[in-house]
Amino acid sequence: MIREYIEEKKKENIQRKQELEKKYNKLIEEEKEIKLKISKMKEESQLEYDIFSPRSFRRMERTQIYDLEETLKNVILNKQELKRQIREKDKMQQKLEKMEEEMEASECIEEEIEEKVQLSKEKVEEIVKILDECLRLMYNDRNTCKSELKQVKMYLKSFVRK
Repeated sequence: MIREYIEEKKKENIQRKQELEKKYNKLIEEEKEIKLKISKMKEESQLEYDIFSPRSFRRMERTQIYDLEETLKNVILNKQELKRQIREKDKMQQKLEKMEEEMEASECIEEEIEEKVQLSKEKVEEIVKILDECLRLMYNDRNTCKSELKQVKMYLKSFVRK
């Protein structure tokens, strides 16, 4: 359940990051286009400047250039914001991957613990069988019972050491 949640969040994060990168690339293109327009307008205004040209036309060019420069500033600000969001998505991706790694590590630990518990259960079952045998033999064959009890003692010592 948690694994599915993490996987889903990773997919959403990757998808959102890709969308942001597409927008970022579009803004880069838009920035290039605006810069090109501004430079062309400035060149044209310098080349076409004539003493007898109407000044009102020149004001319109300046206004257009100013508007384009404002648009360029907005594009640059948007670009910076998108870059920040992309970095956040990268950080989120790293956190999700770290969570996934920790979850896998905890699952490995749980499996090891489960194996040890299973081995412990098997050892205890062996000890119980030996004790049953000892109880059965106690009245008939004391020496065999004694050796079986020593074996139980060894099992218990090895069990405690682990």
